[in-house]
Amino acid sequence: MKKTKPIKKVALIHALPSVGKASLTNMLPILSYMEIEACPIPTVIMSTNTGKYGKPVMRFTDGQYLIDAANHYLKEDVHFDMIFIGYIGDIKLIEGIKYFIRRFPKTPVVFDPIMGDNGHYYSNFSDDYGKALLGLMKEVDLILPNLTESLLLISAHDPKIEDIADFSETNFNNSQMIEMTKYLQGLGSKNVIITSITDGRKKKGVAVYYNQNFEFILSASDIETKTHGTGDCFDAVCIGCILRGLSIAEAAKKADYFVTKLIEESNKYDYPTREGLLVEKALKYLDEI
Repeated sequence: MKKTKPIKKVALIHALPSVGKASLTNMLPILSYMEIEACPIPTVIMSTNTGKYGKPVMRFTDGQYLIDAANHYLKEDVHFDMIFIGYIGDIKLIEGIKYFIRRFPKTPVVFDPIMGDNGHYYSNFSDDYGKALLGLMKEVDLILPNLTESLLLISAHDPKIEDIADFSETNFNNSQMIEMTKYLQGLGSKNVIITSITDGRKKKGVAVYYNQNFEFILSASDIETKTHGTGDCFDAVCIGCILRGLSIAEAAKKADYFVTKLIEESNKYDYPTREGLLVEKALKYLDEI
């Protein structure tokens, strides 16, 4: 008798750049190596990533595509063990994403609200985009923002909160991090992971709030990188580990470790950073997690 299919399936609602590894082109090989079936559902198709290639050619899908895709999957008895939402880019897609999620009500949803870094929105976004993303918060089980995105979401919900432009350089004590993660949980997400946050000791790490518990995970490395796609690699390992049965905190630790090894491996080579991290050279480190 044949065994039950031995791998899990995740729907990846995310951007697809053709050149310059980021978004789906980072997540797909990592999840495949982790023996997770990764199903790409592009929100936008791009000629390159947005880093130093000039303005990429971009073609967005639309909300109706997501609606029709969800209906097609259900008609064909296709189900997912997880739904991941990454770069959306166009507010018009949000209602279609909500529809997609709601058609799979028992499937856990992970959301990385990709919209800013270093204290600011990306140049193509504004407060209106942050406010629109708030509408997804009640639909998700885990949110994975960086520090800037966390503060942008909080500010979008309550504009009276102090300007966040310089907050990316601020050190947070445990009480402040707990307050921030609880605030985000109050917006709807059951669990929270904040990346790229620095504690009172000026140590960078990951703040995790899950099952009413808080944990600050010290990063495995202090190496800085401005290369595109680091967050996507963290996301891929994190959701892969969760699908393997690890806790959210343990998954965050494994993801941080892999990203550290990935950056170290990439830094061994002299090549244009706009091409993205050398994921292909670092997949071997997934064997260690």
